[in-house]
Amino acid sequence: RWPQLLPELITRLGTPGARDFPSVVGVLTTANTIFKRYRQAYRSDDLYKELKYVLDTFVAPLLLLLKEVSAAITGNANNPELLKSLFACLRLICRVFYSLNSQELPEVFEDNMDAWMGEFHNFLQYENPALAAVDSAGSGERAGVVDSVKAAICDNVNLYIEKNEEEFQRFLQIFVQDVWTLLTKTGQEANKDHLVTSGIRFLTTVANSVHHTLFAGGDTLRQVCESIIIPNLQFREDDEELFESNHVEYIRRDIEGSDSDTRRRGACELVKGLTAKFPE
Repeated sequence: RWPQLLPELITRLGTPGARDFPSVVGVLTTANTIFKRYRQAYRSDDLYKELKYVLDTFVAPLLLLLKEVSAAITGNANNPELLKSLFACLRLICRVFYSLNSQELPEVFEDNMDAWMGEFHNFLQYENPALAAVDSAGSGERAGVVDSVKAAICDNVNLYIEKNEEEFQRFLQIFVQDVWTLLTKTGQEANKDHLVTSGIRFLTTVANSVHHTLFAGGDTLRQVCESIIIPNLQFREDDEELFESNHVEYIRRDIEGSDSDTRRRGACELVKGLTAKFPE
């Protein structure tokens, strides 16, 4: 419909080595908005023709940008303001990745899976106390920029285990360990809820799959229960407030499962998945 739109967006991403990252955030925001529709779009010849054009045109520059953002994050560990822009770029790259992989696994992503998954693995482990301090001071109840990236990566790997299990299998154990470790280190703060629910959703998908044997063993299950499930089943202050203000609504949400994005519901689903595979 707009044949010059993608080339224009790519041009506005800037030249490698001389990018204006705050401007890149704006370009990626536009791209993310355009590509979101692929997540729920009905499969058709017209859709796949359009998607092929997008993949052929946009994915190579996107991967190049990912590598440059990653290098810039490594090289600017003591520059929190620049890091916030870089992580905003990274989160949007992850969301575009999700949209472009929502229909099926494109060849251009399969051919470069090592590069994508390598970066995802690195950033699930990323820690920067200086950035965390600045991030926490300004975020309030909003998720911090690093946590938002980690949540988006959890969504991406969950999509891959759901849709591309065979191709993703060789990375699975690495990401189970990454997400497991991440969840055990993440506190009860409200602004970390999205990260925790995304991580638990990934572990639940694995627990419900043929790869549930990754959780086999008494010690492993005990650690999952003690470190991930029980802490996230706690009745928190906001739960108490909702119960006191409208107990009928609280019970309705609990019975219907409409609290699907809460820590408690995620922990309950993980319990259901594990008990179905390990009834003893």
